[in-house]
Amino acid sequence: MGMMENKIVFITGGDKGIGKAIVCRFAELYKTVIFTYNKNVEGAKEVGEAFSNVFFYQCDLANAGQCENLAKDIIRTYGKVDILINNAGYDNDSTFLKMEKDQWDTVIDINLRSIYYFTQSFSRIMSECKWGRIINLLRGLPAHLENRIMQQQKLEWSGLQNLWQWSWVKKE
Repeated sequence: MGMMENKIVFITGGDKGIGKAIVCRFAELYKTVIFTYNKNVEGAKEVGEAFSNVFFYQCDLANAGQCENLAKDIIRTYGKVDILINNAGYDNDSTFLKMEKDQWDTVIDINLRSIYYFTQSFSRIMSECKWGRIINLLRGLPAHLENRIMQQQKLEWSGLQNLWQWSWVKKE
């Protein structure tokens, strides 16, 4: 184990794909790895049972109450989160003109609001501990050019990251 072994890592969407690979790799490097899943119970169990230091929690990232409650539970249970990886993402794969309001709300809730909830909750603890890392993973460009929603969200994420960076800069 490396010098970072005592760190606690929290990853959204660790039950499949890139998130699963991140969980597996970080489980080899860090003391505690926690991840969320929504509906893929089997995938979560597969990853969680492969490592004794991996713990998983069901959370619908489109549900603000679930995100906020989970963040509180994680802090209460583990005391802190050192590394937050906002990995989970949702692409409705619909053009703007065809998208219904509830579809739009789901995309925004998962891809933007869940990042806000977890980042705000865990960054406070990171600030108190004077150490922390937040990594926001962005999805690739949509397969078809009509869909600009994911591209717009990338710009919004960039804006959020700038806002967070400036709020943490020492004011002298």
